Amino acid sequence: MAITKCEKCEHYYGKKKEKCPKCGLINNDIEPQSNMKLIAGLITVAVFIGLFFGVKSMFTSDSDNNNVTNSYNNNKTNKQLAYNYAMKYVKQKLKAPSSAEFPSLFDRQEHITELSSTEYQINSWVESQNSFGVMIKTNFSCRIKIADEKISISDLNILE
Repeated sequence: MAITKCEKCEHYYGKKKEKCPKCGLINNDIEPQSNMKLIAGLITVAVFIGLFFGVKSMFTSDSDNNNVTNSYNNNKTNKQLAYNYAMKYVKQKLKAPSSAEFPSLFDRQEHITELSSTEYQINSWVESQNSFGVMIKTNFSCRIKIADEKISISDLNILE
């Protein structure tokens, strides 16, 4: 901390003080305070405002495009939901369901065929331990129907 000497009473005190604490003489050598915290705060606020409006504009559009986007997202969600239910049913048929490894989330999309807006054909694979503890890759296929919040499976085939 920088120290200054009062010209009137010769008392020593910090340069950042506005006046001498002993006699009250105004300090002409006061160091200007750094505005860096204020500037950093303003920049941070500006960045958050920019991010807010940028993200908001990504999710809002005119009503026609919004309906198309919502329809696409629901379709994509239903496809993933169908695959998740297929995994659940396949795991029930495995010798060691806890060892099951399915394709990655992105690869699964290639294994789903949309038959209608409510019915999906899943042709995929799973790696799991057999009764000897050896990991084997097994193909499976099934049809999943999602209608009125009810899920049904048909034609489940596990090809060993």
